[in-house]
Order: sequence, then structure tokens, then C-alpha cells
Amino acid sequence: MIPTTYTLLDTLPLTPNGKTDYRALPTPEPAAESLGTSYRAPRSAVEAVLAAVWQDVLGVDRIGVDDDFFALGGHSLLAARVHNRLRAVFGVEVPLRLLFSEPTVARLAAAVEAVRRAQTGAAAEALPPLLPGDRAEPAPLSFAQRRLWFLEGWEPGTSLYHITAAVRLRGPFDVAAFRTAWQRLIDRHDVMRAHVDDGDPGEPRQVVRSGCPAAVPLVDLSAVPEGDRGSAVTRLVNEVTDRPFELTTGPLWRVALLRLGPAEHVLAIGLHHLIADGHSLEVLLAELGAQYEAAEAGRKLELPALPVQFADYARWQRGWLEGDRLSEELGYWKKQLGGLPAITLPTDRAREAARGVGAAIESVQLSASADARLQAISREAGVTPFMALLAVFAVALGQNRDLDEVVVGTPIVGRSRAELEGLIGFFANTLVLRLDLAGDPTFRELLGRAREVCLDAYAHQDVPFERVVQELRPERSDSHLPLFQTWFVVQEAPAVAEAFAGLGVEPVRHGEQQARYDLRLDVQRIGDTLRAVFEYKTDLFESASVARLARRFGHLLEVAAVEPDARLSALTRQVGEADDRARRERRGSVSLASLKRLKNVRREITQEAGGSKPAEGGIA
Repeated sequence: MIPTTYTLLDTLPLTPNGKTDYRALPTPEPAAESLGTSYRAPRSAVEAVLAAVWQDVLGVDRIGVDDDFFALGGHSLLAARVHNRLRAVFGVEVPLRLLFSEPTVARLAAAVEAVRRAQTGAAAEALPPLLPGDRAEPAPLSFAQRRLWFLEGWEPGTSLYHITAAVRLRGPFDVAAFRTAWQRLIDRHDVMRAHVDDGDPGEPRQVVRSGCPAAVPLVDLSAVPEGDRGSAVTRLVNEVTDRPFELTTGPLWRVALLRLGPAEHVLAIGLHHLIADGHSLEVLLAELGAQYEAAEAGRKLELPALPVQFADYARWQRGWLEGDRLSEELGYWKKQLGGLPAITLPTDRAREAARGVGAAIESVQLSASADARLQAISREAGVTPFMALLAVFAVALGQNRDLDEVVVGTPIVGRSRAELEGLIGFFANTLVLRLDLAGDPTFRELLGRAREVCLDAYAHQDVPFERVVQELRPERSDSHLPLFQTWFVVQEAPAVAEAFAGLGVEPVRHGEQQARYDLRLDVQRIGDTLRAVFEYKTDLFESASVARLARRFGHLLEVAAVEPDARLSALTRQVGEADDRARRERRGSVSLASLKRLKNVRREITQEAGGSKPAEGGIA
């Protein structure tokens, strides 16, 4: 996720204990220039609906017909939410691509009107409605759950499929209120009370318990000597986040509180991927924070009833994704990914028969000025920050691994219906993006290629990754994943601070460092800083090789943001020359330091030998 707006303040509001008071922060407003020099109000019912939808999704007070969705801070995830709402309001399938090609209210309204005229009633109801079902009956696993269930069977006891969070909370913390909030969360989301029934090995099903006591243990470590407290925290947090779950009995979540002092606690949360994904953690934290605030104030939070539950989605998905519709969707992926080599990521070391999971990371903080310039270029080119960063990564990886095309896997939230946006569950799907670097395009041209690849993939995102793999039948091996071995994601850190406003919040390192993918780039936006974190398998890559890739990614972002019309060969040459200069400077500084050390040693030796000076031409 990318922030939609930035607001500058003279000072930050503080709580009595000196921490940022998030509740007192003003609501961000888009910059005046992003709203255009003149405001024109909606002139038709369709424009009024679009303006209202944009206001809700973007969180702004006023939208004019000439305002640009992406100039106001829109990005891929928010565009998907607009897409969902337009389907619900107008009853027609408005292609997501239209929001990118017609990004103002006026232009999109005209396009929507054209779609409404063109689509017949039958076309408008291509997908069946998503309705609540019988909660007492077991439901099938969704396609993604089913694949994960079988992966767990091959790798029992792994923590690779856990969604986790661990934070230190400083300030007055109400344990009873937290327990109440967690229980209300469990009661509201059926999937948090679910487990897998494997009575039929060929068709496992998910079962939801009618009730589930939300046990939240509190471990008091305040009496543990300070020197031993850190290791105790690490051990207990890892117990929450890494210990295997009993998938056939549940619950598939675990939470614990550690008390370090009267106003210092650690919260650890672990969820199995069968019941949650990365976006679910955001949903969970937002709702948990609201419930905690209400419970702390002694009241019950009245939230709108959830229209459906995850089990309803699983039934719905199994019901419509079949027959001609499935064949049509698979046709795109067969064409797009046909002819891929079995290995799309060359490595430094030979692959062994079995995949290792040992991991290390290299990270680089990206220039704020280059980030701002890249976002400006992105708006000019009609691409999202994700697409622009993907293009930069493709160039860096292509140069580092000598590739003419780069193939990456990336997650997509998979919540293609408005009813699913507020649910906890495993909706995320994997998209395979194949970006062609051939022909020495300019960076701006590569942005266009990235845009088309991403938009086409978004238009066919409903096909589960496992069905794509089954259809393409790539060469299988225990040494590598099918279709791609590189993972790329752009995201913000979970908003834990906002969930517990008024408390000081800081992350707690936890879990064993394990790599699911051969190489992963996680571009993290935390506040106004952008950081690229490269995680890699240590049995496949040399640390120096990945460190060089990380540096070149950062350098490429800077030069591409300044010279978007330069060809890739010119950009990579600049980056290579800069890397060579930096390496020579490092070697030079090491050599000079070594000479100085030798000089000091020689002086000490000669002084001990009687104080004679070194011979002419020696080290002096």
C-alpha cells in the first residue's frame, strides 16, 4: 500500500507519556495542486456516484469531475476497491483497465455509461451473487486453502505459512479490555473459529465452531532479571509465532501478552495462512484497535453486520469458477506464460535436490527525493508506484543476472467483491508477471510495458495460481518453485500504532529467518521512508552478489527518476560505472588504512630496535 496523501505539521500531538497521539492527528487532505486549479461539480447521476465512491475510497471531502484518481493518491489496491463498488452500484462489470485509461470522474463516467449500454442483462450477471449460506454445514476449502493444505502435508510443522506480528507496547495497557476485544473479534469472524475436517482425504472441508473461548494468556516477566528478560521475550514470542498449529482441531490462531513492567507489554499474534493473509492482518488490527478502545471505555462497539463470511466465499468461488469461464481465464495465462523455462532465476550456486530455507537479507534505504520524482513520473505515465518499482527491479535484476526478461510472482489481495473487503480470510492470490526487457527500450517505454503486463494480470486475477500451474504443467522439481522463483511485493508495515493509539509501539523481532522464495524483494514504506529489503536463500546466492543487486536497485531508481527517457543500456551503464567507482573508493580507503597500520607497526618495531629510521623508499 502507498499513502494517498501527505500532511505536514509543525508539531506532532503527544499523549501524556510523550508518545504520538494518533487520535489527535488531523485528517489528511490532498494537496491543493492535486485537486486542480478549478473545481467543477458532478453534472450527472453517474458522475455524482463516481465522486462519492472516490471520496469514500480516497478519504477526501470533495471530488470534482476533472480530478485525477492517481494524482489524488490512488493506487492499485484502491483502484480495485473502486472497481468492486462500481460493480455493486451499477450492476455491470466495469473493467479495471478503464480507471487507468480514463482516470478523471468525467472521463470514467462516460466510459461507464458506454459499458452500461453495451452490456446486456445476461452479461451484467456473468458472476452469480455472493450470498450467505448455511453456517452449520461444513464448506469446501477455497482453491488457495486446498493448495496450502496439501503443501502443509509435504512440509508438516513448517512456520513458512504463518502470518505473524509482535510489538512492544509502552504506556497504560488494559489487559481485560484487550481480552474482551479479542473475544469480540473471534465472535464476529467465523474463519477465526474454523478448522479443517480431513475425514475425506480427497476433499477436506472447513468446519466453523459455534463458539470459541478467546484464551489470551498473560505471562508476567517483570520479576525476571533485566539481563535475562530479552531471551525470555524472544523464546515466548517465537512460541506464539512459530509453533505448528493443529489444523484439524484448531484454533488456527494464537495470541499472548507478556508483561515486562507496569506500563510495558509485548503483544504476539500468530495466524495460520489457511485463515488469513497479509491484508487480513490489516483488517484484524484495525478492528481489534476499535474494539479495544470501546472495551477500555466500557462500551460495546456496534459494527455493521458482515454481509458474508469466508466459508460463503469458498462455496461461491467453487460454484462459478468452472466451465467456459475458467477456460477463458486460463487461456490468457497459457498464452502469457507459455514457453517459460523451468528456471527463471539463475543462481550463484548449483541447486540441490531439495530446497533449503536458510535465509539472509540485504537492505537499502531509498532516496526520498528519487522516490518523489519516480511517483511524479508514474503519474505522467499513467502507472502506479508498484508498476514503476517493478520496472526498476526488472532492470536491476536483468543486469545482475544477465536476463532479457524477468519473471516474478506477486500477491494480489483477491477481494474482487465489495462484500469481502472487511473480512479476515485467505483471499490472496499469486500473479505471475513476465516483463520483457528486450530491444533496449527507454525507461518510460518499460513503464508502459509494466503497465500492460500488470493490467492484463489484474483482469485475469480470479484464476487461482494452482490452477494455472496445473494447466501449464511446468517441469516439477523439489529444488525450485514452478513458474517463478522471485517474489516482489510493495507494502506498508501493518498499522499497529494506529490500532493502539496513545501507546508507544515498536516492532519486536521474532521468528526464525526462513525463505519461501529463492529471492524476494519487499519494498516497505514506513511513514515517509522507503526501504528495499532483499531476502535470499543462502544456499543459492553469495551475500556479495545480493548486496550488489540491492545497491544497483537503489542507484537505478535514482537515475531512472532523473532520466526516464534514457535507454536501459545507458541507465545500467551509469549504474555500473557508479558501482565501480564506489568499489574502487572502498578498496582505496582500505588500502590507505592498511598502509597506516603498517606504518604504525613498523615505527613500533624500529623504536624497540633502537629507534632507527626506515630505509629510503620504505613505509614512512
